[in-house]
Amino acid sequence: MPRLAHAYLDPGTGSYIIQVIIASVLGASFAVRHFWQNIKKFMPRIFLKNKKKYDGEEDAK
Repeated sequence: MPRLAHAYLDPGTGSYIIQVIIASVLGASFAVRHFWQNIKKFMPRIFLKNKKKYDGEEDAK
């Protein structure tokens, strides 16, 4: 049994990897664009909730 194994990657493998990367980027951009309104509504709630907490702590002091 040989101890070393040499692997061969044909050009189709590189093409497949490029296709997967492009599909991932396009899929992520579509998902962000599709849910953009929900994201815009959700983000201020997070930051305003934290701001109200800090404002309340300052008033209590």
